[in-house]
Amino acid sequence: MILFDHAGYDPGGGGSDADSIDMDRMKQEILDDVFRELHKVKEEIIDAIRNELSRISTT
Repeated sequence: MILFDHAGYDPGGGGSDADSIDMDRMKQEILDDVFRELHKVKEEIIDAIRNELSRISTT
């Protein structure tokens, strides 16, 4: 799944295709890392809500 959108991307005219591909790969890796971290945070929030609801329902 490719999440990076090339719209508006201008390599500056001086870069080679290989440089552009490397830059795209690096950007995609960063996006993948961000989405992984967001998923972890989402799971932590869901777990915290579940724990709080469980605590409230048992009191």
